[in-house]
Amino acid sequence: MLGNLRIHSKLLLMLGLSVGGIFAVAGVGLSALRSNLIEDRKTEVRELVRLARQVIDLHYQAAIKDGLSEAETLARSKALLRTIRFGREDYLYALDPDGTVQVSPVAGVESQSLMNVKDVDGVFFARRQIQLAVSRAKFHPFSGAGN
Repeated sequence: MLGNLRIHSKLLLMLGLSVGGIFAVAGVGLSALRSNLIEDRKTEVRELVRLARQVIDLHYQAAIKDGLSEAETLARSKALLRTIRFGREDYLYALDPDGTVQVSPVAGVESQSLMNVKDVDGVFFARRQIQLAVSRAKFHPFSGAGN
């Protein structure tokens, strides 16, 4: 079949197949790299949330032990959570089961409900976060038990 082609055409075909193969391998590699980066980011955020929860739990227990009222202790814990940052501009915040922001470093957001707010992709992100928290929890996520 290729015997009828001129050498020029055969070389162009080989070059085209080589370039196509390179692009295919690069595409697969980039896809795998993207997946790994996303998984690494998820792991990083999961660990940061776990660490923040431990720090706040220890802070909460110490404040109660020192005789602070429940309201003072809660206010101090919220202030502590507002200071936690990671990455360039990333931060942690807390939602209650109704989607109301309890703690956020962003001014004017606290006490607002995010249940009916969509992200840029049209997803009700607060609803999704609460669903995931409840489905992945080994305990009731808002009871203060577990880790």
